[in-house]
Amino acid sequence: AHELGWIFHDIFAELTHIIGADLIYFEESIEPLVNTVKHAFKVCPKLEVFYCCMKVRGKEIADKFIYALNQNFSVEFIDKDVIDALSAEEDQHA
Repeated sequence: AHELGWIFHDIFAELTHIIGADLIYFEESIEPLVNTVKHAFKVCPKLEVFYCCMKVRGKEIADKFIYALNQNFSVEFIDKDVIDALSAEEDQHA
């Protein structure tokens, strides 16, 4: 395990973004995920952004996830209408 730490250290030293999608299905997953991302920001000097997209499947779990994110990070939301408009524009250019 110690040898792997050195390998991953080199990789993480260059990490600038984390992208996640459909990360939370159970409430029990929220705290470990938030802790993992917090740790990544501590050990990755170039890490700037954690992008997370999610489809709300259960309002209670989504609210708890958003609350946990807001307690630990600066959070910004992109409105679904903006995403739909960007997707439509992209489809026109395809």
